[in-house]
Amino acid sequence: MTVFNQLPFNPNQIVCEIKGRTGELIKVNSIGPKPTHHNIDTNLISWSRPPPGVLKLNCDGAVVASSIASCGGVIRNSNGKFIFAFSNMIGVCSVVQAELCAIFHGLRLLKERSLMVDIIIESDSALAVKFLNEGCSREHPYYSLVNHIVRMAGDFPSIDCTHVLREANQVADGFAKFELSISEGMLCFDSPPS
Repeated sequence: MTVFNQLPFNPNQIVCEIKGRTGELIKVNSIGPKPTHHNIDTNLISWSRPPPGVLKLNCDGAVVASSIASCGGVIRNSNGKFIFAFSNMIGVCSVVQAELCAIFHGLRLLKERSLMVDIIIESDSALAVKFLNEGCSREHPYYSLVNHIVRMAGDFPSIDCTHVLREANQVADGFAKFELSISEGMLCFDSPPS
């Protein structure tokens, strides 16, 4: 895949650059006086396991320059075990709509597989998470989709929808982008692809 000026896109290189810059910021901040009113957490950002008995749905949307979008997600348990994943071609839409579609399809597939347990949804779209937690006006173009997701969420014992940084959502990002490369419609994975 290429991005601006036909340069190859390498997600691992970007992650390494972010880690390097984070390390530089930590070093710069350590030069001055140490703050006494709070601790600085220097742990790397990564996926965290849900509590026992809870499944975690990490989801993501991907849109290329032509506005063609796909979405994907992965469901794992409290041991970090892969339960299933999905990748779906959407068509032309915005990034936020693709993120919401990922959440919709993740919940729909959980329901179809009778995995009606407590769910934690993680998305790297702060706006999608805000819409699901706070709602949006009836006039908003995503109102119908948001409302459908909220109604479906009511079928589960509990759902907690949270925003995570992209670094903690890399697996879902991979499933979202996978569909852009093959354009197959909905694909479900019962084991991690090799």
